[in-house]
Amino acid sequence: MAGQTTIIDASVGFKWLAEEEGSSLAVHLLEEHMQGQRHLIVPDLFFYELLNAVRFKPVDENIIAHAIADIGSFQLTHVEVSFRLLDHAAKLALQYGLTIYDATYLALAEIKDCELITCDKKLLSLKHPLVRSLQ
Repeated sequence: MAGQTTIIDASVGFKWLAEEEGSSLAVHLLEEHMQGQRHLIVPDLFFYELLNAVRFKPVDENIIAHAIADIGSFQLTHVEVSFRLLDHAAKLALQYGLTIYDATYLALAEIKDCELITCDKKLLSLKHPLVRSLQ
């Protein structure tokens, strides 16, 4: 797939499934990906976080099943969590005071040397050169 490589986190992906501030921007990123203009990459963790966020909204089993089908159709490149990624994430978590979950996205961006687009205020507050706001 051609196009700019970008890591996204679950705060962006959730906006594909629920109408909220920034949803149109998140959908635009997804459209760029589907058209080959951007290459979206996520760690496997992304899918668990995304479905967990859906699960804690007022939903039923059908909505979760539809969310799973939608996510599967997005053709995201996903990276298995490796010990190299975990090691790097742990170091970043300690360095920046992040959760391992959030640090995993940043670690993947550093390893792939590409931007991380997020809506997460803690990640955005780092002023890290690879972290970009969806807004």
